[in-house]
Amino acid sequence: MASWLFLMQHYGLPTRLLDWTESPLLAAYFAVSEEAHAAKDGALWALDPFSMNGVTAGEEGLLQPYHPYTEKLVNLAFTHGTATDPGVAAMLTDEIDLRMLVQQSGFTIHGNAEALEARPDMAGRLAKYVIPAGAKDRIRRELASLGVRERSVFPDLEHLARDLARDEYANF
Repeated sequence: MASWLFLMQHYGLPTRLLDWTESPLLAAYFAVSEEAHAAKDGALWALDPFSMNGVTAGEEGLLQPYHPYTEKLVNLAFTHGTATDPGVAAMLTDEIDLRMLVQQSGFTIHGNAEALEARPDMAGRLAKYVIPAGAKDRIRRELASLGVRERSVFPDLEHLARDLARDEYANF
């Protein structure tokens, strides 16, 4: 069940999952890549998932989806109604999809809608780094020079074509 939840979250279905990456370069890409938000400051969040799980699940490290604590939260994701369980856990994924593998995906699963940054038990486990809107274009160019660009983050023909077209028009 968890594998389906991971996959659907990664392709845009709203879930009780928050996807993240183990790569700071990929995190920076996602913080600066959306054209719709180009004029707004971005943010790069850093999470210590091992420490978070130590506090929330009583066990340090990244948990498996079939761990009793995470299994309870995954099951809640398939129930109707409002979830009120205060639980949250960082989990490893079953890398069943190339995009998830390339993006070095991890997930937190949430028993309710409370934002991680609003939780008092996240102090020292979560940090926010603001990326000024004016720096986004330069950061995108620097990431592209390092090979972190749309076609490498989303390894399919649609994103390759879009990225190549953008490169082609940039030379006019």
